[in-house]
Amino acid sequence: MLTIDVNKYPASLGMTFELCAGIVDKDKSLAEIAKEEIHEECGYDVPLESLERVVSYRAGIGTSGGLGTLYYAEVTNGMKVSDGGGNREEGEYIDVVYIPVEEALEFMWKDSINKPGMLLTALMWFQTKKLPDIKRRDFSKPAVKVLI
Repeated sequence: MLTIDVNKYPASLGMTFELCAGIVDKDKSLAEIAKEEIHEECGYDVPLESLERVVSYRAGIGTSGGLGTLYYAEVTNGMKVSDGGGNREEGEYIDVVYIPVEEALEFMWKDSINKPGMLLTALMWFQTKKLPDIKRRDFSKPAVKVLI
């Protein structure tokens, strides 16, 4: 059963569960920007070569029509360098939330949890493209957390 602390994250606050994200405002590759955002928002120093481009998509259709690109990375405890949390000076207040794989489907379909459509897409992609291989792995080695 999925448990979200609704006292800490009440829907009435207008807070949402989102993917790590950033604005393309630097003269760097999209992968380099994704790496920086993972570090800033989630606290992991992910090697650039371990980022996997999933898909590019249009967001805000009818308003901005911005182009987004989704990346995937698996992180280990050894990559953890900080608590993350975003850049407070830029108004970011981010709590990194880990959703156990076995609770992801329930999370996806729970209407009382505020989440954008791209998070649903990312979770569905993960369930179909990555999870089957992950389930076949030997996890007697150090823990792997999945960050999308």
